[in-house]
Amino acid sequence: MRQLREWAPTYRSEVWNQALCEIGVCDPLLADQLSVIYPRERRSRYVAFPDAKPCLDHLVAAGIKLGLVTNGPYDLQCAKLDASELRGYFGAVLVSRQVGILKPDPRIFALALDQLSTRPQDAIFVGDTPKTDIVGAHAAGMKAIWLNRYKLPSPDIARPDATVTGLDELPAALAPLSVSA
Repeated sequence: MRQLREWAPTYRSEVWNQALCEIGVCDPLLADQLSVIYPRERRSRYVAFPDAKPCLDHLVAAGIKLGLVTNGPYDLQCAKLDASELRGYFGAVLVSRQVGILKPDPRIFALALDQLSTRPQDAIFVGDTPKTDIVGAHAAGMKAIWLNRYKLPSPDIARPDATVTGLDELPAALAPLSVSA
């Protein structure tokens, strides 16, 4: 880890320098500055979609247990959760790099279900990436709703049980998918 921490700043600076040169701005000092400023600025701009908190408030008030399963680096995903102030809504938070299992592997979904003391047939997963979210949830025995904010064409790889274009539509989409008792 020490070697990685020492290597990362140089790598970031080199990437910025190469990107700038590709657009005709060969300025190593600017590249160095951007390699420091960009991560800080990116972290300061993590905000939830406007429909996230009202939807989560509604689901929690309805007594629905919530879990989060995400791929990516643990520190980055936690920074997003903390900055967006969403962490407190979830009874289980599983980040692939922390647990060593990537979506769509059904085992990461099973871990979340175990933490929530919930059976797969009693759970519905909501995700925005059919290849990992819908496929993985189905493989774990769960129903799945595709959050298709950008109104993309239906994927051939996975057929969601329902599709919503915003979280404001989620409560209505959950009703016909009622889970087994």
